[in-house]
Amino acid sequence: DDDAGFPAAVVARAGFAVDGLTLVLTHECRLAERETRRTVVNMTNHTYWNLSGDLRDDVRHHVLSLPRCSRVLAVDAEGIPTRPPEPVAGTRFDFASEPRPLFLSKEADNEGYDHNLCRDADAPTLVATLACPGAFALRLETTQPGLQVYTANFLDGPPPYDAHRAVCLEPQHWPDAPNHLGDSSAEGSSSSSWGPAAEGVLLGPSTPPYHHTTRITFSPRGVSSAVEEPPAPTASS
Repeated sequence: DDDAGFPAAVVARAGFAVDGLTLVLTHECRLAERETRRTVVNMTNHTYWNLSGDLRDDVRHHVLSLPRCSRVLAVDAEGIPTRPPEPVAGTRFDFASEPRPLFLSKEADNEGYDHNLCRDADAPTLVATLACPGAFALRLETTQPGLQVYTANFLDGPPPYDAHRAVCLEPQHWPDAPNHLGDSSAEGSSSSSWGPAAEGVLLGPSTPPYHHTTRITFSPRGVSSAVEEPPAPTASS
């Protein structure tokens, strides 16, 4: 209740389960009993992935595919979105048209990623495939409307705790969503509505509990990055 300035007492749960080669993550949140105030919630998982099998290698040549994410949120120097989602076509964020390495040698200005890729409106789930050529691969499927791709740009420790040694794939609602609810009664709201991608962060007495599922399926060394299609998860948000 009022932790970090957020109103309302909530009951939150993060679940982790293993099903064969699949890791199942469940994030749930509801208002505590007798709570009547509204609040916002946006839960994710911040695991760092290096699929090479050797932490002496970085992730520059890891190949990422996001076939259902044709838009990206442009951000300012503080990582805050500055305008509505923009098409990724023709930019370094285009992991939708075909799989591509996280870093290309011709992209001299590419210092890494810390950006939210937006699930297409007509896609029931967001799917990502990450592979290290000749090593391991994973397939991520989530009910969340966005995926924050972070290439550990700000890590400055000794190897393997330095920049670009790993990549995070963080399923979430879009950053800054509470300011884009399109709800004039919400404090700090903006007239720029992002629709369901923003509304899912609002938790109140009349809203469904927050519930999202992410499945991460791994393929072992020597197997291609195309792993078996997992069952489609369900969500209420």
